[in-house]
Amino acid sequence: MKVLYPNSVVYGIEHIRQLAVKSKYNIKKYAQKYDTKSIHIYFGDGRKGLKKKMPFDFIHCGAG
Repeated sequence: MKVLYPNSVVYGIEHIRQLAVKSKYNIKKYAQKYDTKSIHIYFGDGRKGLKKKMPFDFIHCGAG
């Protein structure tokens, strides 16, 4: 199952280290079922952005 448009890349920034670790674990866990090669998770302050990967086509912010 493809979850992304062709040639797209997804970057996630988690500000809680354990959430970043768990996100990376889940991505690896489901790598066989989904196309996860283009998903990258970073630990840091999302308010500061991810300057080394700019510019972005879309930005989605979520909180729970």
